[in-house]
Amino acid sequence: MDILSQEITIIVVASSFFLLVAVGIIVLFLVYQKRQLRYLLEKKELSNQFQRELLKTRLEAQEETMSKLSTELHDNIGQLLSSSKFLIGVASRASHSLPENLQMAEETISKAIQEVRALSKSLSTEWLEKFSLLENLQAESDRIRISKVLQVTMKH
Repeated sequence: MDILSQEITIIVVASSFFLLVAVGIIVLFLVYQKRQLRYLLEKKELSNQFQRELLKTRLEAQEETMSKLSTELHDNIGQLLSSSKFLIGVASRASHSLPENLQMAEETISKAIQEVRALSKSLSTEWLEKFSLLENLQAESDRIRISKVLQVTMKH
């Protein structure tokens, strides 16, 4: 009986040992899975953060480009058109009358100045931030209506 109890004790101890090893392996596997899941979530969050930063950078670059374009339109092209209109005005005062084609040129330049100013304002983020949405929409509808490409009415 003594040998039988020793064999039973060895079997119980060995079974307990294998059970502990199996539980240990399962615990290690679960810890590994949890770490892997945390790693994947962190990786996804970093990817999302990168995408947000990339979008923010693109928007900033776009706003800066629009601002520079607005400034160039207003300062350079607007000034060239204004000086051309001024020269036509000087010529009309000197001769007290303008030929029809110069009058048409002056009117065209005046319209071009208005369009450049409107376009310059619509591209400028500073100008857009100064006014309310309704005022901006009204200004844009007026600009479209003046161009006579479309008939626009705004109701609010």
